Amino acid sequence: MKSRKKQIVIAVLIAALVIGGVGTYIAVRAHDHTVAVEKAHRVVVEKEKDAETTARLALAAADRVPSESSVNSAKIAIGELTNETLKESLLKDLSDVSARLVLIDAATKAVSAYSKTQSDADFKAAQAAIAKLTDNNDAATVSSLNTQITATQKKVADAKAAQAAAEAKAAVSSKYNGNWYGANGDGSAIWKVVINDTTATIFELDNTGIPDIATGNFQKGSRQTVRFDPSSARITIASLGLTYKYSSSDNVFHCTDPDYSDYRLFRKAAWPGIAAEFTKFGW
Repeated sequence: MKSRKKQIVIAVLIAALVIGGVGTYIAVRAHDHTVAVEKAHRVVVEKEKDAETTARLALAAADRVPSESSVNSAKIAIGELTNETLKESLLKDLSDVSARLVLIDAATKAVSAYSKTQSDADFKAAQAAIAKLTDNNDAATVSSLNTQITATQKKVADAKAAQAAAEAKAAVSSKYNGNWYGANGDGSAIWKVVINDTTATIFELDNTGIPDIATGNFQKGSRQTVRFDPSSARITIASLGLTYKYSSSDNVFHCTDPDYSDYRLFRKAAWPGIAAEFTKFGW
């Protein structure tokens, strides 16, 4: 009888040990599973956090300097997010950057067009396009574009100044440049004066014969180059102390010295019409 009880007790103990072992095994496996799940969750969370950081940095870079490259990089980075709410929010911000990029591209093209045509219409178009760049991050771009416009304006101003100078010179050339003819009061000398912009070359000849006025062929004599001032239309002959001033009323240079008021310079074409004026010179 005692032996039988002993066997029962031993069987119960063994059963308890077995059940306890199995329970422990199950508990350990359950714990391991929990740890694995938590670890996987942390990996997912960290990955999403890293993706968010990358997306925000890419968006910030595009916001600072909008370009096709920076906007595309931000779009790709935002696309890696799994949080749909966050993704939608960042994509909206990126769309604002894209809209700015469109305005920047338009302003850049407008400024480029003005630099090529230098027209008033393209100048106004460039100004209007730049005025649309109101974001603070676009200040550097606005400054750069305005600098380009200023440079083009200077080119336009320089070109207009050069054209005005050329036109003024052409006007002087057509009005004063060329041959002029005159004589001194007693007919002892004659002159052929050649004006060339700011100089007047005087060919002075002894009156040993009558010059051929029609052809401009004069006997060889002394020669000197003096100053001609087109702004005041004066020929200054320092060696003689004389000055000739042009009169538009008769297209003649008159000597300003009262003692030599009959000293005049005429255009070749005008000479025949005033031949009588010089008969007293023995011509």
